[in-house]
Amino acid sequence: DKALRRAAGLPGDRVCVSGTLGDAGLALQRLQRDAGGEGLSEDLCGRLHRPVPRVELGRLLRGQANAAIDVSDGLLADLGHICESSGVGAVIELGRLAMSDLVAAEAARGNWECSLAGGDDYELLFTVDPARAAGLLKTCRDAGHAVQEIGFLAADRDITLLYPDGKVKQEVPRGFDHFKA
Repeated sequence: DKALRRAAGLPGDRVCVSGTLGDAGLALQRLQRDAGGEGLSEDLCGRLHRPVPRVELGRLLRGQANAAIDVSDGLLADLGHICESSGVGAVIELGRLAMSDLVAAEAARGNWECSLAGGDDYELLFTVDPARAAGLLKTCRDAGHAVQEIGFLAADRDITLLYPDGKVKQEVPRGFDHFKA
């Protein structure tokens, strides 16, 4: 009964994610644009070619998180999987996403694609009861895991994005789709 599943999210749950998002997507974008990846940093390239699955964090979340998924298809696509399976929607504050300097620079220029739909980050996206959120996040951080709360699950089935500039937008989750590829 402690398996991490997509289908157990509840309205009001806090949505949390580990690590930074968008590095692998940005690396792939730049490799595709510049054959050979001239000037691509080793850190960025490493996030694409040598991802580190968050196994220990997943073990820590067993029995604590309501719903969870790895971010392999992009934040919006994988959040969409939780929302669809749980019969909920979500509100996400993009200003709370942890991003590397390079991905944050892209987002500052209005290019949120890498952080929202890049995929291959293999971070963990999870939801937790609001009464337990602060304690669980502290436990995760004390164990050495970078985690942050980025929003909450909502009763309606839409995913609403709150941009740092105050813009509000409802998004259809996108990202990598195995059946379209």
